[in-house]
Amino acid sequence: MSSPADHYKGFTDLASAQVEGTDYRVHVRANAGSAVAVIAPHGGSIQQYTSDVARDIAGADSFAQQPSFTDALTKRRG
Repeated sequence: MSSPADHYKGFTDLASAQVEGTDYRVHVRANAGSAVAVIAPHGGSIQQYTSDVARDIAGADSFAQQPSFTDALTKRRG
């Protein structure tokens, strides 16, 4: 069986076919004073630990923007 990641050419395709907050989530933590962005486009269960790595790099003080895309579908399917 293929995963949801196999069905979309990009984020625009996924966003038009799925419901944000139900099927996927985008987490953003921003600090306007930072010149650095830390991005985990395949966070959550899509690629295990990428959200954790991005969060650790950004640091507890959230010195950087930290967008993270997570797949809620996998969690719902169990």
